[in-house]
Amino acid sequence: MNKEILPTDATLQLHTKAEKLNNLWKEFIDLLEITEESDSGNKFRPNYINSCRALDGERMNQIIKEAKKETSK
Repeated sequence: MNKEILPTDATLQLHTKAEKLNNLWKEFIDLLEITEESDSGNKFRPNYINSCRALDGERMNQIIKEAKKETSK
């Protein structure tokens, strides 16, 4: 006899929260990937994250790349 397992309220809330966080990450990454062109023809990204600590900056870039992979699944 197979019983259908129904999600609990807590499970549904967790799923909703995870979906919202996933959508926020997607939006955040999209903002960081905007590329524009200046009047002189140079392409640039108007939105960026910067750190005066090189290792922290590298790690932030890694996190964003990993998050992008996860949100595109």
